[in-house]
Amino acid sequence: MTAYVARPKKDKKYPAILVIHENRGLNAHIE
Repeated sequence: MTAYVARPKKDKKYPAILVIHENRGLNAHIE
């Protein structure tokens, strides 16, 4: 699976954003 991971420089706990879409792209139900 290809993914892009970015981490903050400071070693603290931060909220996360997880974006998932189906293999045909975004549709009205997913958005």
